[in-house]
Amino acid sequence: MAHYDGSSWSLVSQSFTTDGLEDVWSSSATDVWAVGDYSVILHYDGVLWREVNPVTTGGKEFRSVWGISPSDIWSVGPGAHIGHITPK
Repeated sequence: MAHYDGSSWSLVSQSFTTDGLEDVWSSSATDVWAVGDYSVILHYDGVLWREVNPVTTGGKEFRSVWGISPSDIWSVGPGAHIGHITPK
């Protein structure tokens, strides 16, 4: 994974998953979400990436993530695999 600070890209050194990531959505620099293979959901709080469990699963992968607000985030994958992410 890479991070863009507004002027340059850098690699993120934190090793948080070996699963493939497909999409990212952010409401701010301290609220970033990434999803991917094996229903992996990651959240970045401005300091660390952490794995988050989806409320609803049923498939093997997520392909897209988006939010209506910072407290209402959704992910979707093949075969109507939908996850509603509830931030803590």
